[in-house]
Amino acid sequence: LHKGIAVNANTATALELEPGIEVVAVQGESKVMLPLFIDERLPDNTVLLPSGLSETAGFGEAATTIQLVRGQL
Repeated sequence: LHKGIAVNANTATALELEPGIEVVAVQGESKVMLPLFIDERLPDNTVLLPSGLSETAGFGEAATTIQLVRGQL
C-alpha cells in the first residue's frame, strides 16, 4: 500500500497530474496533501486515499467525491 494518493494512468493524464508530485485531496472541508502514485488496478475516476495514516486521520467519508488538485494546502 502506498503512503499517498493513488489513481490510474488515465485519470492522472485527464487531470494533468504526474506520479510523484504532491497533490491535495479535497473532500468537503477536509484537505490532505500527499504524493501521487499510479495504480492500474483502480478504475477510471477513482481515488485511493488510504485510511489509518496520521495524514488522513479524520479525513471525510469513505465513499464520497474527492477532488484532486496540484498545489499547497
